Amino acid sequence: MRPLLLSVLALLALSIAASEYVNLRALDRDRPADSMERLQGTQPWGGLAGREAARLLETRWRLDPSASADGLWWQMHRYPMDPWRWLLLARVARQVDEHRPLVGDHMRTAVGIQPGSRAVRWQSAQLAQATGHPELVIEHLSLWLADQPHMSDRALFVASRWIDDPGELVDRVMPATEDHFERAMRFARASQNPALAEALWQRLDHPRSPNERVVAEYIRIQQSVGDPNALMAVWQDLDPLYRPGQVPAGHFGFDTDELAAFGWNLREPEGVTIKIAPLQDSTPDNRKPSTVNRVLKVTFNGEENPNLRTPLVRFPMPDPGRYYLTGYWRGEGLTTRALPYIHVRNDDNGGRETLRVPGTDFDWTRFAIPVEITEPGQTVRLQFIRRSTGAFDRYIEGDVSLADLLIEEAQSDGGEDS
Repeated sequence: MRPLLLSVLALLALSIAASEYVNLRALDRDRPADSMERLQGTQPWGGLAGREAARLLETRWRLDPSASADGLWWQMHRYPMDPWRWLLLARVARQVDEHRPLVGDHMRTAVGIQPGSRAVRWQSAQLAQATGHPELVIEHLSLWLADQPHMSDRALFVASRWIDDPGELVDRVMPATEDHFERAMRFARASQNPALAEALWQRLDHPRSPNERVVAEYIRIQQSVGDPNALMAVWQDLDPLYRPGQVPAGHFGFDTDELAAFGWNLREPEGVTIKIAPLQDSTPDNRKPSTVNRVLKVTFNGEENPNLRTPLVRFPMPDPGRYYLTGYWRGEGLTTRALPYIHVRNDDNGGRETLRVPGTDFDWTRFAIPVEITEPGQTVRLQFIRRSTGAFDRYIEGDVSLADLLIEEAQSDGGEDS
């Protein structure tokens, strides 16, 4: 009995192999849909010929969309674990009226078979756009974005064609992770979209820390095209000492990597170091900063001829009026005749003032620079500058420290001391 069974099995295997060979040879590669229809009678299990015909339909299904849809549906009942054929079936079904309601189901099946495949998810998202159905587009964009926050900008760009409201856009597309929100905030800044930035900000967990990248990105976009009141509100949340209309973090109680959240640019050209340092002892006449114990220190190494444009900070002023930007500075061992200076300007009306260092060596000295604000929300720019020079003493050495930067009304002591 056993030899007979083995003989029957061998004969069956031989007949299947022969059928596969014959049907593969008979496959019409130009019209695979016709071959799939024939296979349903000659080789009902599909086999290798069925799989090859389904593959060929990738480029030939448009010859007969209806027959291709029927053939693929027959094939997928026999080999259901191929996500690419399910996506092909969805593309074909989109063109065939009786199969069109199943397009979304076919796409979900493809993603469900290989949920970890980014390629499958991206193909699904692209196909969803071709269908013109917003719900499908958003569903598959969100799936595609789930584990790759670095693609947040692309997903938001595509989804914004289908969703106008920034809050809805974030809720329906963005996975609620810190990485995704940080990348999305970068996109909001790059695309100058303060409404999207605000929607992201409102959905972040609070309170935030000033050393977080997402905070700095939000600050930058609010500075450039956003709402000055929103900007000042964030600074109040980050710094209990800040009040609207003041120099943000002008007391320098934060570390250098946190100052970006307050609008500070501390870029260091070659030969220059910018850092937060402890306040040194007072001088005999007690002319030193009175409210802080840390300073922002700019050090020149004496081996370069830097063209310095930082430290720089921009901040809004809520109320019109005449003010003074006051503070203290100290210089030690400065060389060259091309010495640094403070430049203050109103970015909105062009008013500007320059204050040069009082010498190459000077102890803590108070300064007061006039600032005029004519409209609510105008922006003040405070910048520390040293221009490069072609003189023989062009390599600058020494350091300058800044401390206790404040905005005071013109009627206060700030103006009288200037």
